[in-house]
Amino acid sequence: MSEDKKWMRRAIKLAERGIGTTSPNPRVGAVVVLGGKVVGEGFHQRAGEDHAEVIALKRAGSRARGATLYVSLEPCATVGKTPPCTEAILAAGVKRVVYGATDPNPANRNRAARIFKSKGVQVVSGICSEESEAMNRPFNSWMTQHRPWVTLKLAASLDGRIATRTGESKWITSPESRQKVQELRYAADAILVGANTVRRDNPHLGVRGPRKKQILKVILGTSRGIGPKARIFASGDPVIFASPKPGKKGRVNLRGLLRELGRRGAAHVLIEGGGETAASFLEAGLVDEVYWFLAPKLIGGRSAVPSVGGKGISRMSKALIFCNMTVKKIGPDYLFHGSLERFE
Repeated sequence: MSEDKKWMRRAIKLAERGIGTTSPNPRVGAVVVLGGKVVGEGFHQRAGEDHAEVIALKRAGSRARGATLYVSLEPCATVGKTPPCTEAILAAGVKRVVYGATDPNPANRNRAARIFKSKGVQVVSGICSEESEAMNRPFNSWMTQHRPWVTLKLAASLDGRIATRTGESKWITSPESRQKVQELRYAADAILVGANTVRRDNPHLGVRGPRKKQILKVILGTSRGIGPKARIFASGDPVIFASPKPGKKGRVNLRGLLRELGRRGAAHVLIEGGGETAASFLEAGLVDEVYWFLAPKLIGGRSAVPSVGGKGISRMSKALIFCNMTVKKIGPDYLFHGSLERFE
């Protein structure tokens, strides 16, 4: 078991290299081991290209025969943009298949194990399953809930402000924190920001990462006052406005918006602001995780912009609390990461 965990963790590390480029496919890594040595490995890079198992088997060549294949996610058993990985694994003569998480896709779930066992291939599942599943939270959400995984990013002063009373917000957090934000953007398929933030701050919302990628930019609100020369259009990435329908009292159906983004292939949405936009998703219960950057600065002022706007709660029993929280120091700032649930 310890040997299986060792190689599975290597497969998961390989899968991490696909962060930001595989959507709407999952992030998957694979390692072929023969006689205690790696003879081939790989990771899925982009939808439509070879899956991790196929890349690892190609690199192993004839050495895959009689070997053990470690893969972070259950191999696919159906035809998609590429042939089923189960066929490639059987053709390679692999003796044993070990995988971490079960595929949430109903068309694939548990099929690989049945196929392999019917052909005399040993199967072990659930090795490092929690780490494997965590790697693919966006894919799991997209596949089972038919909407993207939603990450809320907030950057605030110690007293919870995201801008001064005059609207100035550059820069509350440090360069180190802003680099981490770049990593969050690169991991996402879409960045969502409120229209008032675009009008006030004129953000570029550029994405920098190890490989060039296109990202969908979503502006929550109307295009009024946002001209074609706004910096958000400068990158050439697609930009859409999510505006309320007539008669809806200025409110966008956020669940409907997420479903539409899911239909467009976005498995992971990063919400970048502002305070009213953050509040609307929090109040709707649509935030899956939060990255909260806290800078050791005090802004003060009754009219300074709060990190979370909206109406706010009336009773403490309605408050949201962090769970599964981690705290990390980034430069002079602190990053709180976790999920949210109500006291009730």
